[in-house]
Amino acid sequence: MIFLRACKAFGHSQEAAIENALLQVSKKLIKSGYKILLYVWGSDREASKRLYDKLNDPLNVTYDPSLYSEEELIEKLSVSSLSINFKLHANILSLAGNVPCIALGYRFKVFDLFQSLGLENLVVSTDSDTLALDIMEGIREIELNNEKIIEQYKNRNEQFSPLIIEPIKNNFTVD
Repeated sequence: MIFLRACKAFGHSQEAAIENALLQVSKKLIKSGYKILLYVWGSDREASKRLYDKLNDPLNVTYDPSLYSEEELIEKLSVSSLSINFKLHANILSLAGNVPCIALGYRFKVFDLFQSLGLENLVVSTDSDTLALDIMEGIREIELNNEKIIEQYKNRNEQFSPLIIEPIKNNFTVD
């Protein structure tokens, strides 16, 4: 199963191109035997529903308009092979649920996070002229290196967590 988070690309001049790329990729994945779950977060119902309607394949595509807590969403993600996400937090939840993801890079923060995790090859720029092909390359990377990707995330998480927690424990004071 592919967990796909479509999103209205607020202010993004490439919104139609992004939707078209997700449509192309979804159709290829369905032909390869994948099932797709489209989920929403906040104001993205319209974009997700529009993609669902364009796919027009209720046997292989599920549209879930429910809003879930982080824990519920991680649980839903856990049955997926991978996810494709537009928003940064959706990618973080995916990785936290041990599900490799393709991050659709629309802002520096997405590229920065994945660079810091050593997973920069899983970010696809939404400005790419070959967006659908780039997403498919990321999917192939995940299919070949699923366990390695999750292990990389876990290693970086273990490395960075103490650096985040220590200042909090010390009430943000420096010795």
